[in-house]
Amino acid sequence: MLRAAVAAGLICLLTPTLASAEKGLPDGFTPRRIEFRQKEGSPKPHGRAALTGHTIWLNRCVGGCMLNPGTDDMTATPIVSGIPNSPTMRGEATDIADIWPEVVQCVKEVYSPFAVNVVEDEPTDQAIYSGIIVGGNNSAKAGAALGLPPDVGGIVSGFPCQVDARGVGFAFADNDNVNTFALEVSGVITPESRVLGICWIIAQESAHTFGLDHEFEYIDDKSSACNDPMTYRFECGGQKFFRNRFAACGEFKEQGPRPCQCGANQNSHLKLLNIFGPGTSLIPAPTATITTPAASSQAANSLGTAVVANAGSERGVNRVELYLNGYKWAETKGAPFGRNGQPNPSSYQLLIPADLPDSIVDVQIKAYDDVDLVGESPIVTVVKGAAGGCQSADTCAAGQKCEAGKCFWDPPAGELGDSCTFPQFCFSGLCSNSVFQGDAICTQTCVEGIADACPAGLECVAGNGTAICLPAEDEGGCCSTSDQRTPWAPFLLGGIVLGFVVIRRKK
Repeated sequence: MLRAAVAAGLICLLTPTLASAEKGLPDGFTPRRIEFRQKEGSPKPHGRAALTGHTIWLNRCVGGCMLNPGTDDMTATPIVSGIPNSPTMRGEATDIADIWPEVVQCVKEVYSPFAVNVVEDEPTDQAIYSGIIVGGNNSAKAGAALGLPPDVGGIVSGFPCQVDARGVGFAFADNDNVNTFALEVSGVITPESRVLGICWIIAQESAHTFGLDHEFEYIDDKSSACNDPMTYRFECGGQKFFRNRFAACGEFKEQGPRPCQCGANQNSHLKLLNIFGPGTSLIPAPTATITTPAASSQAANSLGTAVVANAGSERGVNRVELYLNGYKWAETKGAPFGRNGQPNPSSYQLLIPADLPDSIVDVQIKAYDDVDLVGESPIVTVVKGAAGGCQSADTCAAGQKCEAGKCFWDPPAGELGDSCTFPQFCFSGLCSNSVFQGDAICTQTCVEGIADACPAGLECVAGNGTAICLPAEDEGGCCSTSDQRTPWAPFLLGGIVLGFVVIRRKK
């Protein structure tokens, strides 16, 4: 995998003993590592504060690449790198010639959410660009010419936390290396897994030149960061994308997590978004279809106890939401990522809340990926209760209207911090108050310990297993909260109502 060390002068070796602890790989399999090396006494890199429209050159070294030692400069002729100690010729990547177009496309997809150009020809019309030298041949020691051990799959020199706009990275594309990474992304060697393996190396090495660290596990649920290219871990496979999730940093499973070089944690998507600005994802929004209840005539189709749906995406589904008459009543996490990534599509079951009022019901599923691209299913109209649906708003939930037999809320209008009397008024679906604050306000959940987890004027406050954004206070107190699952009892605890009680920190 991407085996690396970030501290200056530190090289971390991976042994077969470490590899045997991972699952789904052949006996005796020895993973590779991708290294991040900082040379002692190296000058500062060529940095730029903003790189919107930046170009990354994937150089396959056709005919060979001449390298001179020095401070990284992909734009120089010959190319200058901090890795070699003397002028060095890098061989052409002939072993991946048959899959090269697919490799380039994969890297373009991985970087497409950002304003970045990924090219395979030298960008002669630009003065500043970075790149990856994708070189190698049939030798099992592709890094030997650079003075590297045989288990190194790629390397970059750089400074943690700093952007190098002319940075130079290496991805070793000999068969031995590419096949090793192919096993790590799928457990078998196929043309597709070879593409994903070398794409993984290129993505991580290029991101290192922009200051990104290695990721170990996501802090919200402690799951492996194996679906992000900044990882060393391979509990899951498939195509890896820069994930919009905060992660603890680290390398090997046995070593556990560590603080990141640039803070307590890292969100690779947000970090690159801040550097480059937004692009347009080449991966479309997830697909979503309802399988139960089936689409049929309303009279013959009553609402059962659950909605079953299929949802999938090449990037993966982050969450699936259940909408009933235009409002989100339930939500579930995306399916786990396995040996070949997340199944596409996966099946999801969302329970119908017991307190849904009797009514004619328009059922819809929305599936989101981790960058919030959303796919919506066709609406299926069913009935809960009597065939005619509701007769008046008296039988509906608090704040709802009854029209044409349907109980529904008006579209939300409450921004964060706005006063609210029921949660469905808020865009966030969360209405909270404190005994020291008087009126309840629209708020949102948050993760403690994350900088800027809440908008200005609000602080992240922990409660019973979760945390929400509340106005900063100087005195202790408590608050109560409701969400979309408590439609007419916003400040009660019990049953399926989600209550929230907080003892406020004293300043």
